Amino acid sequence: MAKYFFSLLTVVLITVFTSSGSNWDKPVKAFEQIALSDTLNSTAISDSTEINDSTKVKLWKINGLASLNFSQTFISHWVEGGESAIAGLGIFNIRANYAKGNSQWDNSFDIKYGLIKPGDNSFRKNEDKLDLSTKFGQKAFNKFYYSLMFSLKSQIAKGYEFPNDSDIISGFMSPGYLLIAVGIDYKPNDKISILVSPLTSKTTYVLNDSVDATKFDLDAGEKIRRETGAFVKTKIKIKLMENINLDSKLDLFTNYKHNPQNIDVNWELTIAMKVNKYIATSINAHLVYDDDISIPIERTRINADGELESYMGTTKTIQFKEILSMGVTYKF
Repeated sequence: MAKYFFSLLTVVLITVFTSSGSNWDKPVKAFEQIALSDTLNSTAISDSTEINDSTKVKLWKINGLASLNFSQTFISHWVEGGESAIAGLGIFNIRANYAKGNSQWDNSFDIKYGLIKPGDNSFRKNEDKLDLSTKFGQKAFNKFYYSLMFSLKSQIAKGYEFPNDSDIISGFMSPGYLLIAVGIDYKPNDKISILVSPLTSKTTYVLNDSVDATKFDLDAGEKIRRETGAFVKTKIKIKLMENINLDSKLDLFTNYKHNPQNIDVNWELTIAMKVNKYIATSINAHLVYDDDISIPIERTRINADGELESYMGTTKTIQFKEILSMGVTYKF
């Protein structure tokens, strides 16, 4: 019975296929339209899904840099003098910024540590920086944000006044600076930030008993000194040209109660030049003026016998440091 059924079905199908084209075109076209409709619908759903994925807002933006730089000088029987030296500099920084609606939260952590070995002398540090900062902002109007900022600056290792390597002149949190600022932040884009704070607390710490606290305007035996004043912090990033970027950070602080006309300045300028994906060179200049820091300086005077003698005094002056380095850099 099944055999006859399939034979009859075959005859019917042959009849349909050999019938007039107009009768067959309609179901074919209908089938094609259904198939095309299904395809378009699936494509639209796929595209919608991709659009939804692409428009999904990332609340956190995290990036950073790790760099290891070296320099070396070798001198042998050089008539004009000089001495051989090797130096190394490690840099690590990370940024974690959060943005949602009218709120922004910027976080940064920077570490720099460098060593140099001049001639036959032992290694000594020539760079030491620890900088932690967090800033929360709530939009006020246009590109302005009400902001609260915490900043901690110090160094990692002990420092000595070479060639005297027995007296410690600095160490972790000796000095250390904690800044708490409340104000308004102008941020037209992610490359520029200008924070103005009329109410700022600056606390200076000298926690190591071996460090002379009086050099940082603390009384002998004191470990903490607090100041209240105004603060301005600017951050600017500029792309000078392809593979060359400029990064400027400027901090200004004035103490309301003690010599407000003498403004503390901390300005760091870095020009980074990318050679390829992993090799880069940079020039870093750091200028500091702190009216509370006494800098040792050699002076001369006439003694009781009428003879000229030298002695160590102190002064308040500009501190400046410049480092040109080249090495391996990895960005993430």
